[in-house]
Amino acid sequence: METVAVIGAGGVGRTLAESLRGGGLEVTVGVRAPSGAGETTIAEAIASAGVVVIAVPGAAVEDLATAHGEALAGRVVLDASNDLSGGHGGAMHHMGAWARHAPGAAVFRAFNTMGAENVAAPRLAGRAADLLYCGPEDARERAEAVIRATGLRPVWVGGPEEADLLDGVTRLWFTLAFARGRGRRLAFRVLEEPA
Repeated sequence: METVAVIGAGGVGRTLAESLRGGGLEVTVGVRAPSGAGETTIAEAIASAGVVVIAVPGAAVEDLATAHGEALAGRVVLDASNDLSGGHGGAMHHMGAWARHAPGAAVFRAFNTMGAENVAAPRLAGRAADLLYCGPEDARERAEAVIRATGLRPVWVGGPEEADLLDGVTRLWFTLAFARGRGRRLAFRVLEEPA
């Protein structure tokens, strides 16, 4: 499997990097100012990887896409960020920014519909949680290999145009976890009869 770059070393970035390493993937972590072991610059991390996971604050995604969009050509990008700067009613995704600044990348929305602790421990009630995600169908195999490495079960909901739908799933998670007091150890599972 190719190297995966995780961009961002906050709570979500660290959790994703550790989970992906635990799943047998080679991971490099890209940050603006590397200071720890295993960290490198964002540009170096992108250059070394075929798959790039974006785990920066949502409000920083547009600037990241502007600065590094050309370098992402030919790569699979999994954007795990949720931008709440527009309030809970606005778009949490940046699919438009990715289309403008990184048109050569295959961009997915993934890891944004649950808390990071569920990526770290993806089994709830004895079963692996599902990760609902969207992005281009022709690059799904590469995206799903990364998702599976965390122990989550990938469930594709459609192409990039379904990013608003995933924002709705994220809002449902926030509502159940916080407003309804169910707590952060909450995830979704799609149940279906075999065809």
